[in-house]
Amino acid sequence: MNFFRFLKKEDQGKSPKGSESLEKIFGHFTGLLRENNETLELMADLEEKQGGHFLFDMSYLRSTADRIAEKVGLIVTHLIEIYPNRYEELKEIYQGILLEVQKNLDRKKEIPRTDFTLDLNRITSGSFPQTGGKNAHLGEVKNVLGLPTPEGFAISTYGYIYFLSHNNLQDRILSLLKDSSLSSQKALQVTEEEVKTLIHQARIPPDMEEVILDSAQKIGAGRKTEAGLALRSSALLEDAHFSFAGQYDTFLNITPQAVPEKYKAIVASQFNARSLFYMKSKGILEEEMAMAVACQNLIPAKASGVLFTSHFDPEKGEVVLINALWGLGKWVVEGTISPDQYLLDKKTGQVKGQKISRKHKQLIALPGGGLAEAIIPESLQEQPCLNPEHLATLWEWAGLLEAHFHHPQDVEWALDPEDRLFILQTRNLRGYEKIEKKKSLEKTFLDYPILLEGGTVGSFGIGAGPVFKIRSPEDLTDFPKGAVLVAPHTSSRLVSVMDKAAAIVTDIGSATGHMAILAREFRVPTLVDTEKATRVLEAGQVVTVDSFQARVYAGRVEPLLSELPKEQTLFLDTPVYERLQEIIRYIVPLNLVDPKLENFNPRSCRTFHDIIRFAHEKSIEEMFKLSEREDIKKLSPVRIRTHLPLNLHLLDLGGGLKRAGSHRVLPPENVVSVPFLALWKGMTSPGIHWAGPIGVDVKGLLSVMAQSATQSSDDFWDRTLALVSLNYLNFSSRLGYHFATVDSYCGPVRNDNYITFVFKGGAADTLRRGRRARFLGMVLEELGFEVMIKEDLVKADYRKYPQPMTEEKLGYLGRLMGCARQLDMILADENLVAWYAQAFLSGNYEFKR
Repeated sequence: MNFFRFLKKEDQGKSPKGSESLEKIFGHFTGLLRENNETLELMADLEEKQGGHFLFDMSYLRSTADRIAEKVGLIVTHLIEIYPNRYEELKEIYQGILLEVQKNLDRKKEIPRTDFTLDLNRITSGSFPQTGGKNAHLGEVKNVLGLPTPEGFAISTYGYIYFLSHNNLQDRILSLLKDSSLSSQKALQVTEEEVKTLIHQARIPPDMEEVILDSAQKIGAGRKTEAGLALRSSALLEDAHFSFAGQYDTFLNITPQAVPEKYKAIVASQFNARSLFYMKSKGILEEEMAMAVACQNLIPAKASGVLFTSHFDPEKGEVVLINALWGLGKWVVEGTISPDQYLLDKKTGQVKGQKISRKHKQLIALPGGGLAEAIIPESLQEQPCLNPEHLATLWEWAGLLEAHFHHPQDVEWALDPEDRLFILQTRNLRGYEKIEKKKSLEKTFLDYPILLEGGTVGSFGIGAGPVFKIRSPEDLTDFPKGAVLVAPHTSSRLVSVMDKAAAIVTDIGSATGHMAILAREFRVPTLVDTEKATRVLEAGQVVTVDSFQARVYAGRVEPLLSELPKEQTLFLDTPVYERLQEIIRYIVPLNLVDPKLENFNPRSCRTFHDIIRFAHEKSIEEMFKLSEREDIKKLSPVRIRTHLPLNLHLLDLGGGLKRAGSHRVLPPENVVSVPFLALWKGMTSPGIHWAGPIGVDVKGLLSVMAQSATQSSDDFWDRTLALVSLNYLNFSSRLGYHFATVDSYCGPVRNDNYITFVFKGGAADTLRRGRRARFLGMVLEELGFEVMIKEDLVKADYRKYPQPMTEEKLGYLGRLMGCARQLDMILADENLVAWYAQAFLSGNYEFKR
């Protein structure tokens, strides 16, 4: 706001003595108010993220904290400039709080120093920081449970840090990651290319490369087959707190000599666009990323698959689920072929159901390295991959693994040519929960045509929206929020749009594949293996997906959608959310609540909010003391005499008041400021009450500790200062427990006219304050304002309207502030919000029923 640009238009003659000093002070005062409002808005945004319903990453957290810190620093500067040498101490307090915020933002997880490689025989769950989740789980299976696993070793997280440090990559990669945005798929793709180029051009340190090659040769020397090695990711958080299912590269049947280059490829895959999206959407901190790698002898499997130690089937209840294919198991987890499926009773191991698919081809390991597709002999194509003995062994292992890890497990297994079973990896089964079907969900809704029925549940839930077909990875860029994703087969690439998808339906896939695991993590209703979804469902057609019953209906089935549970918080207990909690305690809490208390001083400021509260209060106090300043005594504030219980003072910046000699108390009739008179007309309208108790329910009374509802008008109103000129008004006050500002220019030039209204706070609890904010928002939107609401903060703008319309809206604001005075204590029910809004708009300012 450049008020003095407007003031020059109004200047009718020589500026009064002291106007230059006043211009400087006023500039800092209005600057302080502007930064104060913008800081409150940023703080409200942080508080909104605390709810756990919104995705954000460290880039957002850093940029928001930096902007708040910058604005609070400007507020401190403005206050010091309003009255030099009085508030210098606040600089030191500000620097101390800023240091704590930066310390928490920049904290990094330390990677322990170890050998570059660690033999699998030495690894257990305690090795997690050195070897990552996948290696740690596999070592536990081998060395504690004694179950068969392929021989192998881990390339350690220390080796990863050593590799990056040797090539000076850590800071360069972190800088690129900080600049990438969760909301832009294209930006993530650009980051992927830049980081991958850095890694592929880097050289593994010679001493580290020598150790890796030696370890690879040693485990390879013990092989009894011609099969090579398997190289898999084992990132620090992978298969532990998060699945990262299908996000990183895996290399099968490679030679020992190829391990170093493939190691770099796996490190680079950590920065795939879809991996970055997953990382950021799960609140994982960039600086906590560290990639270990698992290297094992490849099992030249005649059959492979996935085992879920617990799975809820809509018909069979809780079972052990096993999927199997001939050959290597890559296609099972990718979901490109429908596997055999077995459902085993958890208690007895009895087969409760099975589906044997027709399997035309298999993936095999070639002698000398590499993979190839091979046609399955006709006699085996419809034969089950597993016999009863295999099923019994896997069922027994399921019980051991789940009991040992105290959580359902997602297990990859292989059956070698000698009919021996091996565990290739195990991780906590993400998104597992027992589903209690409601009777209403078991109904078939005859009024809605069933377009598709059958398939396998990938993730339980109900979702509706227009069909959007994915034919290639490029289609994901245009995927709209709220659409139902329909694809030929499952793919872990789909993770990049799971935060937007209402549901997912595929022709081919399995419940044990990577995509289904991710869908459960993101809680997206998913049906896989429907065989014909892409043929039956039309692009743009609105459908409802009911994965409980494995049905897709035409249209929105509102009776089903009404059964949806309330929105759950997906973002709590993530690393970035925990980091938010750590820094927000230095930013948002308000400790300085009462200027009359002895502790209302700089030394008592513990947060940025304390600083801006202190600065706002003191800046208004200093404006009141302008009469003590020798250079601008003639421009000191005057008090407005009124029958209303308002302790209101005006500071005339030129043309806003008709002076009456040296009188310091004037009636409202002496005010000629156009926007002030418009606001005042609303404030003094019949039916608008600024004093006295209001009707409060018991909970409302308790939420403000009783005295707030009966507080006297003298205590309710702090001194309020309005800055006025002929066409300008800044009305800034803290009314009881809430803060309100009206800033307006109202004159004959339409493009100059604007109103900005900011309202925050209240005496009641957070829920009731939020209801009052929504009441204000409803009213203001109906009046034509552009409205932003975050928690209990309301910001409304009305710009570039003719003078009569601007005056009319200022009158409404005057009435609205009076009516909303203690409304937060009345709104005991969300349904009351709309009633009160409509009552106000209809002129029922006393809210009589």
